[in-house]
Amino acid sequence: MESLERRELMAGDVAVNVAGGTLNIQGSAGNDAVHVSADSSFTTIRAGGRETRVANNYNSIRVDLGGGSDNLMLYLPRMNNLQNVSVNMGSGSSEKASVYLGSVRNLNIDSRLASGTEVLFNGAVVDQAILDFGDDAGRDRLTLEWADLRGKAVVRMGNGDDIATIKRSSIRTADFNLGAGNDRITIDNTSNIAGGTIDGGAGTDTYVKNGPALSRVSIRSFER
Repeated sequence: MESLERRELMAGDVAVNVAGGTLNIQGSAGNDAVHVSADSSFTTIRAGGRETRVANNYNSIRVDLGGGSDNLMLYLPRMNNLQNVSVNMGSGSSEKASVYLGSVRNLNIDSRLASGTEVLFNGAVVDQAILDFGDDAGRDRLTLEWADLRGKAVVRMGNGDDIATIKRSSIRTADFNLGAGNDRITIDNTSNIAGGTIDGGAGTDTYVKNGPALSRVSIRSFER
C-alpha cells in the first residue's frame, strides 16, 4: 500500500494523493461531485463514477475543488485528531460543501473566489475554525449543527443576502461578520456562544436568538 499512496491516483477527473501525511484532493475545471468517506482502515474518494481508496495513515486533508459548480461531501466522523483540514471551494458558482468530521485542530473553508456557496458543517470538535465566503454578491448559506468549536471561530460572509444558522452547537469565541447585504443569522435555543462578536455588517440585517440571550457576546449592526 505504501507505493500506491505515493503516486497520484484518479477518481474521475479528480486527482488524489497522500504526501507528507496530507490527503490531497484536487478537483478539475468542470462540475465535480466529490464524496469522501472512511471506515476504520481506509478512506474512499468517489468522483466521476470512479473511486479511489487510501489507507487512513494521514493526519491532514487538503481539498481544492477548482473551477465549475462543485459539490463536496466530506463524511469522516471516524477520523479523530486530524491536524489541519483545508477546503478551497474554487472559482465556480452555486458551490456546496457538507463537512462531517470527528476532531480537528485547525479547520479552514475558503470560498472567496466562489459565488453563492452553501456550507454545512456538522458534528465535529474543532480547536480553531476559519470560514471565509469572500466578497461575492451571491447568496451564501452557512449551517453549523452539532459543532463543538472550542477555540476561536472566524466567519466572514459575502456581500450578498446571506443566511447563517446555528443549531445544537457550542462556540467558545465567535468572530462573525456577515458582510454587506440584507443578512440573517438564527441561533437556536440549544446553542451556546460563550463570548466574542457577531456583526451584521452593512445592509438591513436580522438577528434571531431563540432561548436565553447571549449575555457575553457583542451583537452589532443588526436592524431587526
